[in-house]
Amino acid sequence: MQKMTNEELLKIIEETAKNRVTQLDLKESGLTSLPPEIGSLTHLKRLYLNCNKLESLPPEIGKLTNLNRLYLRDNKLTSLPPEIGNLTNLTHIYLRSNKLTSLPPEIANFTKLKGLFASDNQLKTLPEEMENLTEISTLDLRRNPLPIPPEIIDNIAEPSLIIQYLHKYKPEEAKALDRAKIQLLGVKGGGKTSLLQRLISDKFDRQETPTASIDIQPWEIQVDDRQIEASVWDFGAQECMYFAYQFFITQRSLYLLVVDATKGQKENQIEYWLELIQSFGGNSPVVIVINKVDEQHIKLNRSKLYSKYKNIKAFIETSCLQNQGIEELKNIIYREIITLEHLQEQFQPTWFTVKEKLEQIEKVFIPYSEYERMCRSEAIIEESDQRNLIALLNDLGSVVYPKDDRLKDGNIYNPKLVIEGIYKVLNESEFSDRYRGIIKLNQLNPILNNLKYSIADAMCNFELAFEVEEEQKLVIMDLLAEEQPKIGEWEDFLAFEYHYNLLPSSIISRFIVRNQKYIENNKYWRYGAVLDKDGDRALVKADLQNNKISIWVSGATEKARDKF
Repeated sequence: MQKMTNEELLKIIEETAKNRVTQLDLKESGLTSLPPEIGSLTHLKRLYLNCNKLESLPPEIGKLTNLNRLYLRDNKLTSLPPEIGNLTNLTHIYLRSNKLTSLPPEIANFTKLKGLFASDNQLKTLPEEMENLTEISTLDLRRNPLPIPPEIIDNIAEPSLIIQYLHKYKPEEAKALDRAKIQLLGVKGGGKTSLLQRLISDKFDRQETPTASIDIQPWEIQVDDRQIEASVWDFGAQECMYFAYQFFITQRSLYLLVVDATKGQKENQIEYWLELIQSFGGNSPVVIVINKVDEQHIKLNRSKLYSKYKNIKAFIETSCLQNQGIEELKNIIYREIITLEHLQEQFQPTWFTVKEKLEQIEKVFIPYSEYERMCRSEAIIEESDQRNLIALLNDLGSVVYPKDDRLKDGNIYNPKLVIEGIYKVLNESEFSDRYRGIIKLNQLNPILNNLKYSIADAMCNFELAFEVEEEQKLVIMDLLAEEQPKIGEWEDFLAFEYHYNLLPSSIISRFIVRNQKYIENNKYWRYGAVLDKDGDRALVKADLQNNKISIWVSGATEKARDKF
């Protein structure tokens, strides 16, 4: 590159202005600066200054109001003067390979701008005024230290998405979530609802109506200088809903396992609940609340439970009637809730926006693709961020979307609507007493109205039921007859057993739902089924009282056994 002298440059500028030239090429001229006289070139439409050593532009550059293309690639510019905003006729500006750390807000005056090329600079942010560049069709900001994921910034033909993302991504505005989920679990009649009322409003009603479905109540908890918005989930304790609980037992929650002191340890199913929490709640803290101690005392092997279930944080005895132990329980809750890991993390405002949008949806479920579009509209583009957000919202109870494969359909569920719908179906006495769990889909109309198909789909995806499509029937596992139908003799077949410490009814129910297409001639009931796979037959049934599942296979061959 041959360096142009100042005298040579001034002569060129003078001749260009005199002759009203509209295009000037000064690229590769070794220029380190431009003289103020550059402002006399008011007729220029194109100015080429590529491949020089310019470190700044003089304010007089703003006088070139007829420019529509300005070429400044491969220089050493660290900033642009505010006066550049006077170039309102610019349609393209080329700034690649400089040292720009920012763009001036006056860039908003480029209302005719179609292309801005500023890759390979030091830009860390963009001025909000860029939103005014409504005509821009190409925005190249690649290889800048901007907090924009590659899949966004590399798409230079989508300027609005790039600008939108950056303006919604504001690390300085990240804040703590200060939201938590508390769940009360335990068998029916243990006093969960009364305990909840004591905790939140210090009230007690001896005639308290048992929770029929689910009650989710807000609770403002003040811990030191932080105010935590807790949602407290009180589940109705119908045994038919036990399997569905696994979809609502989540990580990052605090669990109050309410034990009825008037019942034995086996009746309280303490280890059943602890196993369920351990399986799906991760390391979420558990407080065991021994309630109704004014009536009776129950002896628990606390050291054994502490040793086996490491997430037990405390045992506390309470009486809602006498208001005993409630303040101590509150203090334990305050102590444990503040330790939940997500309360220590900082989240972008856009995450809060998506959370609020999802909570306002009045459908039983939406497809995951709709959630992805929602995220993209809020500039949450990276798949990992979308997955982390939906996992958090599942744990907080805003949605139901387990991160494992328990739900096969990929839908995101509204927890309140889906729980209430399932409760209505499972508690419809006619479905169990008269129809023994096998109903026509149109029989859901009176209790579910326009939600019947959504709830039926949800029950199938939760493996609470399966649909016989050709007959438009829904088979509801927990409402099936308990009696075994006539299935013939199975004494001479290969037999083996699986033994469990605890055997929830959901294991056999899920097995039958998953193998529905192999059921032989409608030979199934609540606790078993006869299956036929290509001529090989099996009888599978559960004995809940003895915690075992027995299997008989028609034939002594390994091939037959492996099928089941």
